[in-house]
Amino acid sequence: MRMTNPSRILIAALAGLALASGSACSGSTDEGAPASVAESTAPDAAPSVAIDATAAPVKVDTDAARASLGPEETLDVPDVADDAPTYVQGRVQGNRATVYAIAVGAGQTLEAAFDPPSNKLYFNVMDAQDHSGAAVHRGEVDTGIAHIVAPADMTYLVQPFQPRAQALHNEASDYRLRILRSGGGASTATASAH
Repeated sequence: MRMTNPSRILIAALAGLALASGSACSGSTDEGAPASVAESTAPDAAPSVAIDATAAPVKVDTDAARASLGPEETLDVPDVADDAPTYVQGRVQGNRATVYAIAVGAGQTLEAAFDPPSNKLYFNVMDAQDHSGAAVHRGEVDTGIAHIVAPADMTYLVQPFQPRAQALHNEASDYRLRILRSGGGASTATASAH
């Protein structure tokens, strides 16, 4: 079973905490404890925590992202750094729009703030692996800011769109989008996984 870097760190930290707790509570040894237990919980025994610094960063799954696109949508993979906002500007005309793919590591938070100049545009955030069309954030119903904590290493799609009536009339509108990836989790990369 392959664990992500944060999982390895958590397991190693918990193991170290268990050892440290055992040593803190064992100022004297239990009378019935075997000698090996007494030795392993000695106060001077420091737990070692192994961190896998060679774990590969999370990458955008461009194959899954492309499979989620509509016929008039294009894919963009913006360069999003951890803990620093990235701004993109775009335009929706009819059903033509750019969809943005962002890699988010397990435990990290994706924040997407959509700022159109009118109330004619909305945005959804979707899991690139889920091709059902379901959104984890629905801009028409939810707020204009999405806050999503990734349960695992994920590729999320931020999809600007306009309501069907405007799209059918080929109306156009511009927008600005702020993307922020923050918090714990594995490091991420914007390069394609495929």
